[in-house]
Amino acid sequence: MANKIVIQLLKERVDESGDTLREFRWSDLAHAQHWPSGAQQGDGDALLEAVSAGQSVLLLIPGAKLVSVSVPYSKKEARHFLSLLPYQIEDDVLGDVDDLHFAVSANKESDVVSAAYTDLSWLESLVGWLSNHDLAVETCIPDFQCMDVAANELVLWFSEGNVLGHRGNGLGFSISHSLAKPFLKDLLQNQQDLENPWLITVYVDDAATQEYVQANVLPVVEHDCVVGRPTINFSQSNQLNFSNGKLGKKLPVSRWWDESKAIVGLAVAATIVFFVASFTDIYFLQKEQAKIQNDIVKDFREVVPTGSVSVPVRRLKAMLGSSGQDEQSSQSIYLLSKIAPELIKLKIELSTLNYSNREQILRINVRADSFNGVEQLRQALDKQDVSAELQSSNATDNGFQARLKITMKGNRNG
Repeated sequence: MANKIVIQLLKERVDESGDTLREFRWSDLAHAQHWPSGAQQGDGDALLEAVSAGQSVLLLIPGAKLVSVSVPYSKKEARHFLSLLPYQIEDDVLGDVDDLHFAVSANKESDVVSAAYTDLSWLESLVGWLSNHDLAVETCIPDFQCMDVAANELVLWFSEGNVLGHRGNGLGFSISHSLAKPFLKDLLQNQQDLENPWLITVYVDDAATQEYVQANVLPVVEHDCVVGRPTINFSQSNQLNFSNGKLGKKLPVSRWWDESKAIVGLAVAATIVFFVASFTDIYFLQKEQAKIQNDIVKDFREVVPTGSVSVPVRRLKAMLGSSGQDEQSSQSIYLLSKIAPELIKLKIELSTLNYSNREQILRINVRADSFNGVEQLRQALDKQDVSAELQSSNATDNGFQARLKITMKGNRNG
């Protein structure tokens, strides 16, 4: 919790102009034992004035704004569990699950796991407001999860008109005092596992509240009642952290720039060096081309002392005349590109090759383990746009030798 501030959203309302007004409580609780001892409280402006920009935030949201549930869990689905969760509970949710944001407890040691959901647009607006004011929300959990709790314990806290409850598995709630009596009666009397009863600890602010709660609110169940505040713990394994997915940690702009400007500066410097080097290469290449052109003109003038020097190479070729033979582009490289992969694939050794540009024919001698290997090579080449003709073959001590004539399909020369 070092260098991290805890911010709790207490109240929220929309005024007549449509602006959202929020009231917060905040404190640096890295080493504190109780909440909210020593905390400050105020509206958004007071929060921003008191808290330094760029700080990391643990955000506590009202438990009344979310629903926590237990859902079946299989380790085989661990990788995609958060994506599948909305569809596991959609029959129990009023509205569209696409409008909700989900959190899952990190403690997944059994076939049942704790989860929670809240309104996505509401939480996105709250987290976005903090981020826009250079406060990075690293963790976002329900307010009831600040209370430390043992494995099989239920902690109840009556304070400031609300009742917060937190169980060892991470499930919990936050309700007003007016709803506490029927809610707790149903929770404690009708849903408790009688074979493995919860250890119930109740915290109240003073003796008067203790007397009232025990006489008028709590059902008749075994419990311990303590006057004081519960111990806080922000590092429990059962946390329902909403800082995931679309609401995952986002650095404020100022801190993003502080952490990125060195990389950005390096990228700019590298770009400048690249362009300088490129233009330098272009400059020297142009000088080299000019020198070559001057040499060509000089040689041309030794043959043709007068007249135009435009396109000297073409003029020299015209003066020399045609050789009388049809000029054809060589197909040797293309034919080799077809043969080489098949030779490697079939593990056939190429002994010699000879290419005739006039005939457009490639002749090769190969050595294979058997005649079947040579035949496979021929058939493989025939399936492409080249023709392979076996001209000779013979067995040797080390395998089988053969000579093939390779041509483009449709070429009848040779």
